[in-house]
Amino acid sequence: MKIVVLRLGHRFSRDKRVSTHLCLVARAFGADEIVFDSFDEDVKRSVDKVVEEWGGNFRIRFVDNWKAYLKNFEGEKIHLTMYGLNIDEKIAKIRKSKRDKLIIVGGKKVPS
Repeated sequence: MKIVVLRLGHRFSRDKRVSTHLCLVARAFGADEIVFDSFDEDVKRSVDKVVEEWGGNFRIRFVDNWKAYLKNFEGEKIHLTMYGLNIDEKIAKIRKSKRDKLIIVGGKKVPS
């Protein structure tokens, strides 16, 4: 099973630290990669440096069209939001499935 985090709504001037921490947490929790909807050289450099120094296969990449990426992802799509369902009610089902997971995190509105 592959775990990918999709980071939506990264704002260059405000979110470098938050986005970098999201990358580090995703890596620490076993995600295979993180995908951003916009390119940020500083975040990429920070993540690449961590992987180089500490090892592992975690990677960061950037897509021009997050909607197309989301649509074409073959696996389960899990949108983390403070307005959605309680994770405690869904976590057993998520863990049981062996399908690839796309965990969506961020500020842009995601179509339902």
